[in-house]
Amino acid sequence: MSPLANKLKKEVEQLSMDEMVDLHENLIDRIHEQSTASHDSAFRATLERRVEELQSGAVKGIDAMQVLRSL
Repeated sequence: MSPLANKLKKEVEQLSMDEMVDLHENLIDRIHEQSTASHDSAFRATLERRVEELQSGAVKGIDAMQVLRSL
C-alpha cells in the first residue's frame, strides 16, 4: 500500500461509523463509475462490430421470437 493510502487508512480509523459508511459508499460509487466507463467503451466497440457484421451480411441474425421460444 502506498504511503498516502496508509495515511488515509489511519485517518479513516478515526472517523465515526456513519462517516465511514458515507466514505465507503462514495468510494464504491467512484469505483463503479470508472469500471462502467471502461466496460462501456468495450461494449460499444463490440456492438459496433456486430452491427457491421449484420449489415455487411457476414453473419445472419436470428429472429428474436424464435430465440425467445427456444428458452
